[in-house]
Order: sequence, then structure tokens, then C-alpha cells
Amino acid sequence: MSPSDDFFRATTVRQNNNNITREHTRRSKATEDAENAFKVRLSLRTALGDKAYTWDTNEEYLFKAMVAFSMRRVPNREATEISHVLLCNVTQRVSFWFVVTDPSRNHTLPAVEVQSAIRMNRNRINNAFFLNDQTLEFLRIPATLAPPTDPSVPIWIIIFGVIFCIVIVATMLLILSGIRQHRSPTPKDQARLEMVSGEYGLDHGLKSQPEDSFQHFL
Repeated sequence: MSPSDDFFRATTVRQNNNNITREHTRRSKATEDAENAFKVRLSLRTALGDKAYTWDTNEEYLFKAMVAFSMRRVPNREATEISHVLLCNVTQRVSFWFVVTDPSRNHTLPAVEVQSAIRMNRNRINNAFFLNDQTLEFLRIPATLAPPTDPSVPIWIIIFGVIFCIVIVATMLLILSGIRQHRSPTPKDQARLEMVSGEYGLDHGLKSQPEDSFQHFL
């Protein structure tokens, strides 16, 4: 082996060691900056059952991408990149810690900004992994309420239908009440009817009296 080959190998090993050291340093920030770090816990088996996928480096990359996407929607954080999101302490039961760094200032972003970004895009993150707030838990970030769903029928049509039904029922009740009052005579009408009946009986008696007398004499 020539000296040039030994030099090339030594240079390559030194660069790899430097990369490994740099990666360990970056990953350790998630532990060192615990104040700005968040723990995530996923329940893939609970959410997906037999269709649960394996959490691997590809899924980690997707998680970093979703966090970076969320941070880019925060004012003054549009320059956030996937490489700025660091994960550490990843377990087989799928839990880990993460922080978002700002390389220009060599520190992690405040937890308040990260929390606001995650809450604002929580549904997008859940959908990316086919999970929900119960199976994708950000332990220091409160779960968000589900967005209101638009009803299949517009609300104004429902309100109009209810009012229309009330008007129809009230109208029917008024009509039925009027019919009942029309069929049943009032006390005044009853008294007038009795008076007319009495007068008719008296006149009939007077008119029939001569006829009765005439038959008596016969």
C-alpha cells in the first residue's frame, strides 16, 4: 500500500470521526436543553393494530420535516430546515425527545415558539402518521380540539325548517280551536235557542185550543 493510500485512509477516518462527534454533539442538545425539549410518545399498535408500521429513520425524517414545516409558519422562523430539528433517546416503544435549533445563534428555539407551532399544525402532523392526539402525544403540549366539521346541510336551512314546522303546528292548532268553538254554542246562543223554543210552544198551544174545543162540542 502506497503512502498516498495511507494518507487518504487516515484523512477519511478523521472526517468520519469528526462527523460522528458532530452528530453526537447535536443530538446531545436535546438532553442538555431540557427546558426547550419535548418528549413524544407514539402508540402505533394501539392506533393501527395489525396494520401498524415500523418506526425507522424514514419515519424520523418525516417527523422532522413536519416539525420544520410547522416552525416555518411561525413569524421570523421561515428559515427553519429539517436539519434544525434534533431527535434523541429514541426507544423501541417509540418515544423520543426533540428540540429545534437555531444554528445562526447556536442555541435551541424557545419552548413557547415550538409549542405554538405544534398546536397550530397538530392535525397536519397527526394525519401524516395516521394517528390522533391520544396516539401521538406531545407530553408538554396540550392536545388541541378537533376542528369543527361542516354539517352536510347548511345551518340556516335547519333553522328555517324548525321555524316553518312551528308555524305550521301553530296554524293547525288555531284552525282546530276555531272549528271546536264554532260547533259548540255559546251560553248566549243557548239562551236564545231556549227562548225561541218557548215562544214556538206557546203559540202552538194557543192555535190548537179552538180546534180542541170544537172537537169537544162535537
